[in-house]
Formats: sequence, structure tokens, C-alpha cells
Amino acid sequence: LLKEISAANSGKYFNWNDRELVLGEMPQKGKQEIRANVIIFKDSISLLLLILIFICTEWVLRKKRGLL
Repeated sequence: LLKEISAANSGKYFNWNDRELVLGEMPQKGKQEIRANVIIFKDSISLLLLILIFICTEWVLRKKRGLL
């Protein structure tokens, strides 16, 4: 029955012992996807505030130690 179905649909029939050959008959289609995570500073207020706090803290510490 399976041989008749595969012949009617222009397919191929493989015995269970020949199951390794099935992968060779299937077309290999791949999809390549490239993702980039970009941080836009003007859209991220919390990130801007965090950077500003770090810069101000560094400035204050340098001022106290006489490094400025």
C-alpha cells in the first residue's frame, strides 16, 4: 500500500532498514538570521541616568582625592 501511494504521488518508498537514506533525499533548506542588539541612548532614560550618576560619582571621588 505504501509503495502504491508513493508511486501515485511521485514519491519514493524506503524500507525501514534503509531509513538512513531518507535524510539524503530531503532537500536541505536553511535559514540564516542575524540579530543585532543596539542600545539607543536617547530612548533609554534609565541608562542615561545611570551613566550620569557614574560620571558624577567619579568626578566627586577625584575631587576629594585631589586628582582633578
